Amino acid sequence: MKIDASLPSSLNTSTHPDSGHWNPPPVDRVKVNFDACFDPTHLHSISGILIKNSEGKLLAACTIPNLYVMNPEMAEALACDQALILSMELGLKHIEVEGDALVVISKVVNPMIDRSTLGTVYSNILEKRRNFDFFSFSHIYRINNNAAHVLARVGKQNPQVSVWFEEAPQPVEEAVMRDKGWFNPMI
Repeated sequence: MKIDASLPSSLNTSTHPDSGHWNPPPVDRVKVNFDACFDPTHLHSISGILIKNSEGKLLAACTIPNLYVMNPEMAEALACDQALILSMELGLKHIEVEGDALVVISKVVNPMIDRSTLGTVYSNILEKRRNFDFFSFSHIYRINNNAAHVLARVGKQNPQVSVWFEEAPQPVEEAVMRDKGWFNPMI
């Protein structure tokens, strides 16, 4: 569903079918998947961000630790914001952003000002969309966001900012292959 076609970027709130596989973007775009792993005991989270092209090739992967995170929504909103920052730093101009946190996706596509404690984070996300020539947000089911989920969990083992280009830790590479439906565990 397009929210405002007059904006320089379009927003998409579609929910993809529960196929168990990652859906590629058109050739002229990249797909940016984000997820977060939240630790309520220590109030921190790890953001997992994956950027793939239309062939499903991994262009970049990143984990970012976050301190003083109050709840899962905050963890996911920070991961979304960090996904946009990484995309901007890489000079990407045509992106489709996907995440499995419905509340986050709903709030970033809502034209209403969010007056919650996370309103500033959501406002920052919306401001960043101006840096892209094409921009969409989509909610997807967790099963379709598995590689980003695995990446966030891998980041828990080494809680520091880590960035990989055209590769990722082995469990993430395997999840990327499974997402594409090309994984053969017998190899």
